[in-house]
Amino acid sequence: MTSASANSPPEITFETTHGGLPILKLDFDTRTPAEIDLERCVLRLVSSNGKEVILVGTAHVSKDSAETTERIIRKERPEIIFIELDKNRLEKLLLNRSLGEREVLKKTVEKIRDIPSALKFVMSNLKDVPGFVYQLGGLIVGSPAGNEFTKAIEVAGDIGALVVLGDRSAEVTASRVMQRVRYGSKEKKREERRRRENMKKEKTLRNPEERVREVAEKYGCEDPAKVLKCLKRILSAGMNVALPPGEANDEEGEVEEEEIDLNDRNGGETSSSSSSRTTKISARDLEVVRQCARKIIESTRKEGFKGEGAFSSSVFLDASNSETEKDVRRTILDERDVILAHSLHRAAKQAGPGVHKIVGVVGSGHVPGIKRIFTRLNDTSKQSESDVLISMLAKEEERHAHDEYLNAFPQDVDAPDPARDMAQFAILFGGFAYLNYKKPAVARRVSAMFFGAISVVAVGAANVLVKVGQLAEKLDDASHELRMHEKIPSLLSDKANSRVLRTARIRNGVRKYGDTAREDEF
Repeated sequence: MTSASANSPPEITFETTHGGLPILKLDFDTRTPAEIDLERCVLRLVSSNGKEVILVGTAHVSKDSAETTERIIRKERPEIIFIELDKNRLEKLLLNRSLGEREVLKKTVEKIRDIPSALKFVMSNLKDVPGFVYQLGGLIVGSPAGNEFTKAIEVAGDIGALVVLGDRSAEVTASRVMQRVRYGSKEKKREERRRRENMKKEKTLRNPEERVREVAEKYGCEDPAKVLKCLKRILSAGMNVALPPGEANDEEGEVEEEEIDLNDRNGGETSSSSSSRTTKISARDLEVVRQCARKIIESTRKEGFKGEGAFSSSVFLDASNSETEKDVRRTILDERDVILAHSLHRAAKQAGPGVHKIVGVVGSGHVPGIKRIFTRLNDTSKQSESDVLISMLAKEEERHAHDEYLNAFPQDVDAPDPARDMAQFAILFGGFAYLNYKKPAVARRVSAMFFGAISVVAVGAANVLVKVGQLAEKLDDASHELRMHEKIPSLLSDKANSRVLRTARIRNGVRKYGDTAREDEF
């Protein structure tokens, strides 16, 4: 009965009476298939050669996304599963699953246990910081980051489907963001300066607490004020930051148990500011924040799926619409929409006669862009000769854009001028050498101020990273306590996913047009 229940459709559930009598419960949904798909963030398309493409819009730290992904794949049984990953991210994701997320988190926290090690981590492992941030999000929500992708690969191994990786390298994306921010055009830099000056004059920046409360209210959290209090207590406990006594207590007036802070620089001496600190995150506070966070994630996932742009909602940020913000959005979202759509189109076009269905698992915010581009690439409507020619030219231009988006350096930014950079360096070095020759005491003070400023910034950033590491460690403990209380097995330490590498067929589907290199499975 247990195995049948595990493999049964969601409309059929197995229950037992108090006397132990088994009951088969049927729950028929009265909604139309289109309405059900919309609720689950599922979009159905058809390629020009008749392949059915089913896109599942997900949030990367959503338990519901992982469950929907598994349910859709098992129901549709596609021959190809397309996922929003590149080879390096996939290998990192599967390695984390095989080791156990708790063990991975522990190793990461050890690398940022103190300021010297945190400085070393930033200098040598900067590319791992986004993954660490996703781990934090997974701890808050209670679902491992990227769990929908590992579920997709796991099911692919079960049904014998081919997994196609459809996203460009994360290193290329990071490089293009940095180049655009660093070498933006002069006009963009002038516009950015004007925007900052206007913001200072208008003083439109809102309090972070107001933004959190606004988001909680917008997405239907039961008690936004309580969510905010719990979030502040979590941050206070996790990062050893004092809160006013009134905010340190819960609304029933119960005082959190006072514990000795091993990192207290006062040597254990109590004071009015340190008395409200605690070294443990309350599982009760985490549960309140988790319920609200899940509502926000699922709501924004559906909004992103509908093309409302709330996945990168400016509710959390100030709606400045700055040039830097536009560049980041363009690089992270718009360009990858193009790459994902072209990779999906190629996978469908190259699929043999034995392939009837392709299920794509992508972030919900990418679905509207993929739909628009994929539909254009697979347009088979009857057109005049001039329309066909225009369409061919447009598609050729899109292919060139796609190929350019795979380069680490974007074409549209001011390319660095090595000669100019060397000349500026020579002038600065020569000026300092002359100052050191004429007035060595002044030169020493200038160099001390320069290196001192750099050291202050570096140490400050490292200290923040240390605090975040402490927060992650305590969040993990509180999350584990919740799981033990609810008697839910930990997905974060599940070793079963290590079999994925041995059973799934995986192929890289991202390549430039005209590249004739063979796409080997690995």
